[in-house]
Amino acid sequence: FSDMLANIQLLAVMLDREARISYCNDYLLGLTGWRRDEVIGRSWFEVFQPPDNGEVREAFESLIEGKPLARHYESEILVRGGAPRLIRWNNSVLRDPSGEVIGTASIGEDVTESKRAEREVARLNASLERRVVERTAELQVANRELEAFSFSVSHDLRAPLHAIMGYTQALKDSTSARLDEKDRHYLDRIGARGATMDQLIDDLLSLARIASADLLAAPVDLSAMATQVLSDLCAAEPARRTSLKVQAGMSARGDAGLLRIALTNLVGNAWKFSGGREVAEIEVGQLEGDGPMTTFFVRDHGAGFDPTYSQRLFGTFQRLHSQAEFEGSGIGLATVQRVIERHGGTVRAEGAVDRGATFYFTLPAKEIAAQR
Repeated sequence: FSDMLANIQLLAVMLDREARISYCNDYLLGLTGWRRDEVIGRSWFEVFQPPDNGEVREAFESLIEGKPLARHYESEILVRGGAPRLIRWNNSVLRDPSGEVIGTASIGEDVTESKRAEREVARLNASLERRVVERTAELQVANRELEAFSFSVSHDLRAPLHAIMGYTQALKDSTSARLDEKDRHYLDRIGARGATMDQLIDDLLSLARIASADLLAAPVDLSAMATQVLSDLCAAEPARRTSLKVQAGMSARGDAGLLRIALTNLVGNAWKFSGGREVAEIEVGQLEGDGPMTTFFVRDHGAGFDPTYSQRLFGTFQRLHSQAEFEGSGIGLATVQRVIERHGGTVRAEGAVDRGATFYFTLPAKEIAAQR
């Protein structure tokens, strides 16, 4: 027992009924800077306790009197030439063979650094909470500004645009206007560009709404959703020859409305960029995996893209094909990325020119972690 106390990395001390030190181990001496001959026989309260620490003396006297309330507590001890150390004590009484209390035995753990770390963690948490409150307030302001911007786009831009389109159509319909084929061609071009601009405004507003919309997390049947999207596309173009595959049993946890927007964009792109093929081949599936996130994909064998520019695909207004080749606003994939990231997932693309493309995206299998 003596060898054990001499070698443990804890403080060990025994006091008699008068609180005089009858034993202390090397760890206590090394921590406090005293020699054994300087402390044995001296009062614990004279050597190691601050003068104003009356609670420790009360705890010692309670132990001597057999009261169990002071068996465990924390207190500081004095150190030669240094700052006091905070010790977590475990105390018991010593008895002679007749059962009379003759002193106390205590084992102590130096918790100075751990307590300092706890205080630092508490300080950092308080700072973090304050910063979260500040960032939340900033986010609320940004969202209000975004809503105001969206309102401005919807009304201030659309009104003159609709006026231009209306006057263009009125000019075409006017019986008094003397228009030749070239004039009508120009008016058709103006009308078409106006319609494109109108759709672009719609897409921008949709992207803005996705950034601020609340997520309503629930289990989502992606297989049924993808099947419905493909069915709608087939109904719109019944003459197209297709080879469509949707893996059964695909599910994730997320906002059904937002995920439908993302899937509609991805499957719609596969449909659009397969337009030049005799048979449009589109596959929606899931990769094997057992982590918190599940990887899904939408694959086609259409026009593809140069993989050098794959990162540009998800930028707003970034297009790798001309408007003459494939119509679009250049916002669809930016919308997809925004939706997936708000679900805590990622999206990436693989492809090659004239060899098709595959878009991979991850979604939570169970719980959802919303991202801003």
